[in-house]
Amino acid sequence: MEHLGSTFRSLRRFGEANVIFDGVLITYPDRASTFNHRGATFLEANCYEEALADFDAALALEPGNQQIRLNRAIVLGNQSRHTDAISELETILAADPVNPQALGMLAGNVLHACDWKRRVEWAASLSKLIEQQPIPPLTLVGYCDDPAQLLRNAAAFMGQISANVTAFARRMPALDRIRVAYLSADFRPHPVAYQIANVIEHHDRSRFEIIGIAMGTDTGTPIRARLEAAFDEFHDVTAISDERTAMLLRELNTDIAIDLHGHTLGGRPGILARRPASIQVSWLGYPGTTGARFIDYVIGDPETTPLAHQPWFSENIAQLPLTYMPNDSKRAPVGRVPARDATGLPDQGFVFCCFNHHWKITPALFDVWMRLLLEIPGSVLWLRQDDGTTANTMRTEAAMRGVDPHKLIFAPRTARAEDHIARMALADLFLDTVPYNAHVTACDALWAGVPVVTCRAGAFAGRVGAGLLKALDLPELIADDLRAYETLARELAQSPVRLNILKQKLKQNLATQPLFDSVTFTRDLEAALTAMIELARTGKEPQAFQVHR
Repeated sequence: MEHLGSTFRSLRRFGEANVIFDGVLITYPDRASTFNHRGATFLEANCYEEALADFDAALALEPGNQQIRLNRAIVLGNQSRHTDAISELETILAADPVNPQALGMLAGNVLHACDWKRRVEWAASLSKLIEQQPIPPLTLVGYCDDPAQLLRNAAAFMGQISANVTAFARRMPALDRIRVAYLSADFRPHPVAYQIANVIEHHDRSRFEIIGIAMGTDTGTPIRARLEAAFDEFHDVTAISDERTAMLLRELNTDIAIDLHGHTLGGRPGILARRPASIQVSWLGYPGTTGARFIDYVIGDPETTPLAHQPWFSENIAQLPLTYMPNDSKRAPVGRVPARDATGLPDQGFVFCCFNHHWKITPALFDVWMRLLLEIPGSVLWLRQDDGTTANTMRTEAAMRGVDPHKLIFAPRTARAEDHIARMALADLFLDTVPYNAHVTACDALWAGVPVVTCRAGAFAGRVGAGLLKALDLPELIADDLRAYETLARELAQSPVRLNILKQKLKQNLATQPLFDSVTFTRDLEAALTAMIELARTGKEPQAFQVHR
């Protein structure tokens, strides 16, 4: 019966799977494997509390079972209980020092916990580790900006996923309107949804049919309703297996399938591994190469994906003329800016800010920030409130560097995104992270009128800030290394006149440059999709190209 329940889980029929596991536990209440299977089903359904209870029950019966402990660590990580997850993973590695899953997960949780001592140790050993066993590619992006190493790891990781998948025969695209399917679990209140909504609305329906493939549930939010109305067809495949979803795309005669996930949470690479579409594309969600042989193109721009970087991509680069990053032209103007004291900021003093996730902050970058706080009288650093643990960790780290911990101010989550963007306008300067830049967060800061100082890195994720600033004609805010980044931030903080000139230029360019122009962006994207189709229709293999206006 457990085998049958696992089969239902693989088909994403989670309710039916758990009915079976429930029945087994009535007869065999002390069967650890059944608790583990049911917990794994709850985990896939994102029911973390239920999953954790089942893994606890299984471990009570079999405390030495490392797979159950690994599953428990996955839940803890997904609940942002990263310190607890690290403890579990260290227990596993004490018994099995080369457990590949535990090693990869530990590297990720160390990032999220802002455990910088371990982070430095991991950064030194990752090259050797991934030669033996790939780790989750998104984790490696947090440690490394060597594009060659990122490709090797992603290719090995994706090869494990697609090894036993049977693909459809490639077919020629149709000769009529181009049928484009967008695949995402984030058609919900999520940055990707807000980014693409206006693109979907602006697609030229005389040339394209646009299909939404939702891989995640939603509770009837306005952004989901907006997207469902914008697509010509909308299919929710949350409870449908990868194989059946691939068959659906095939039945829909999909010419181009665009994966908006890559290696981010919620992605289902098993769908496109079956080759259901004539052309398959990676865009937006994951800033880097997927390493997947079944993805034909990655959409980028001259800054994030220079054609000289083609050797470090398994996909062919489809280069848009200015930026790969869409923004919503319907975005509301910045609302009423609150008073400083309402946000916890001091009444006076220079406000540096960075609202990136804490896991993107490296010890070397934090050193730079602390030096700035020491050198700029009255300055503070305004950060997002991720969780109490990492905030306390960073305050401790600040004190170790001679900085008053109260100079670090943490902004709690707001109920509405508009309120967060309005309060961002109180900041004087946004300090980007490296090797993983701000992406949507940088767009939010720029929209709020806050200049962004970025540091260009070697790989896609660390070149996005430079791409956004070039798209706004603000190249003077781009630094090529941490020393230049620190110097630029210091000079701007010490020169109110220069900073004000930059703010005025930013304000003017928001209205005149194309970064927030959804219509122009959509036409560029369509030109790229059309070029892909034309190559296929003439019998040519996918190849790198640039879109020119």
